[in-house]
Amino acid sequence: MDRDTIVALSTPPGESGIAVIRISGPGATGILDGMSPGARSMNSHEYQKRTLCAVGGETLDHVLSVIMRAPASYTGEDVVEISCHGGMQVVSDIIEDVLARGARQAGPGEYTKRAFLNGKMDLAQAEAVADLIAAETKLQRRVALEHLGGGLSKKVSEIEEELLELLVPVEVSIDFTDEDMGTCSVVELKERAARARKKIYLLSGSVKTGEALRRGIRVTIIGPRNAGKSSLYNTLLGEERAIVSPVPGTTRDLIRERIHIGGFTYYLEDTAGIAETGCEIEAKGISIGRKAARMADMVLLVVDGSERWPEGLEQEMSRFGLEKTVCVLNKKDLGLKISGEEASRMLGGVDVVSVSARTHSGL
Repeated sequence: MDRDTIVALSTPPGESGIAVIRISGPGATGILDGMSPGARSMNSHEYQKRTLCAVGGETLDHVLSVIMRAPASYTGEDVVEISCHGGMQVVSDIIEDVLARGARQAGPGEYTKRAFLNGKMDLAQAEAVADLIAAETKLQRRVALEHLGGGLSKKVSEIEEELLELLVPVEVSIDFTDEDMGTCSVVELKERAARARKKIYLLSGSVKTGEALRRGIRVTIIGPRNAGKSSLYNTLLGEERAIVSPVPGTTRDLIRERIHIGGFTYYLEDTAGIAETGCEIEAKGISIGRKAARMADMVLLVVDGSERWPEGLEQEMSRFGLEKTVCVLNKKDLGLKISGEEASRMLGGVDVVSVSARTHSGL
């Protein structure tokens, strides 16, 4: 592991009232003392107002600084945090001076990497740090915070302990076959193994949901021309994001926005209407839409329910995976000519919902 000293801006770049610069490593305390003589004698975890000066003696800023001495710090090393004024030039000058005193610029995630290598957190907790920073909903924040606090690691450790306890009587029965060591019966061992396996199954079953919570769910809206895809897209977003027009082929490119529902992030995509076309640009847009549907976690097939069922649509949709498709019969305010049962039958039993993007009925 590197034993050098690293520095980085810990708050977002740009102008702000306060910016926080973090220094970690064996030289952190000495660097602060060089910029503000006497800082070396500061008590650990005690903020002090200090004046920072550059190598040449020029005053850089009046700051609040704190030393967190090893191992009682985030990285397990000596850590210095400087809360300075958030002007871009102020931050740049302080970091430049720290670098001149022997530190180097930290790489992405390097503080958390050092915390992991120094035993301050396990891998699950290290990953939870990134999840907590990226959290956009309360649910994402709560789950990431639980994992950061060791919730996931505790569950794994409990299963590991159960399996090790289960292994003991098994090994005893193998190594001491001629002696009565009072080991568990086969029936009891099977019952204990079944309980452990159930816990493993439940934990592994949460992986897919956890991954969806972490990276979001990609939902592609696809369907024939003028079925109301863009209208549905705008209605779900709550704003006029896609152009809506009765002219066929208005949508040419893929449009993507994100929304939050039930604590999950959904990446909603509007695509060009599927049709036979001689226009090279429109054909390219249709191709992009088809590719998006193949990559999506969920496909919303929008069909104009006030018209007859489009010919060949079921063959078109079979290439995207009907198991992830929901059929949306739009324009129910005009009267449906296609029943939900008929649409489901045409598409091999997929779920069908009837809506009106215009009146918001059924949404």
